Amino acid sequence: MTALTVTQQTDIRDLLFKNMKAIKSVAPKHLTPERVLRIAYTAIVRNPKLSMCSQVSLLNSVIESTMLGLEIGGPLGLAHLVPFKGKATLIVGYGGFIQLGYNSGKIKNFSFHPVYQSDEFSYHYGVDPDLKHVPSNDESPGELVYAYAIANFDGGKVI
Repeated sequence: MTALTVTQQTDIRDLLFKNMKAIKSVAPKHLTPERVLRIAYTAIVRNPKLSMCSQVSLLNSVIESTMLGLEIGGPLGLAHLVPFKGKATLIVGYGGFIQLGYNSGKIKNFSFHPVYQSDEFSYHYGVDPDLKHVPSNDESPGELVYAYAIANFDGGKVI
């Protein structure tokens, strides 16, 4: 599909602006309704397949992202609007999940680690799960075989 017509762009803009009050009622302090509308409009115009989605699903996805305090699209990849079978679906990106974790006030920090073929790596599940990773000092560590994330909670819990 090619770029949106002027009429389609106007219809989308009208849909968003007619519902500014609903967006404003759920917007967190760091995300103004005007910014939400600009970002949502830009995301929809950049992906013409979204204009084929139901207006209700578009609006619901925009409101849902606003409630979560996540911007749609953009370089941070916090959240994405994805067309699927005629409906716009909000997909929270990995950056969005990180942001939600920090916003909860319960996460102290996250760390992410790649595991290569020549690394020493073991893990097991159960009542007392354990993960051990010793990165290799090899100049060529081999293929990437795993990746994992660790979340440190304020109370000391680690997952």
